[in-house]
Order: sequence, then C-alpha cells, then structure tokens
Amino acid sequence: MTVDGSSLTATISTANKIGLVVFDGTAGQKLNLGINNSSLQVCCLRIYNPNGTVVGTQYLMWTVTNVNMTLPVTGTYTILIDPTDASTGSVTLTPL
Repeated sequence: MTVDGSSLTATISTANKIGLVVFDGTAGQKLNLGINNSSLQVCCLRIYNPNGTVVGTQYLMWTVTNVNMTLPVTGTYTILIDPTDASTGSVTLTPL
C-alpha cells in the first residue's frame, strides 16, 4: 500500500489466519486511512511502526471507519488484520 495511493482490498480466505499490509512512511507524515467494505465479522486492525511497537488499534464490526494519525518515525509500517472467531472475508483500505 502507498500512503496517498489507491485503495487496497485485503482478503483472508483461510480460517484462523491474519492479513498483513505494509507501507513506507516518513516521520511527521499524515496517515488518513478509510477502512470500509469489510465482510469480516469482527476484526482488529493494529498498526505497527518500523520497530514493532503498536501505534494504532481499530476494531471493526461491519462499519466504515477512519484512522487518522501522524507517523512517528520513518520506515516500513505494518497493518495487521486479525479477524475473530475464525472468520474469513475482506476489508478495503483507502488512503484519504
């Protein structure tokens, strides 16, 4: 994924698996991310900075939501998509 790029749909098609999306960011850069079109039952999204520290968490329950934050350091970030109850499905991430 690219900050300020196009939408990305992450699909988890196997039960008891997670999804990972990576993107490069710069310290001080704004991340405005729309999260929508989720077909996952309940899902937790965690954003990790390059050193592995959680810098954001969002829980989804079939809703449209946004994540707005300023990136603390330069490097490669990871978004972990963790469905609950062995659910499968997809979620669309849209840089705003």
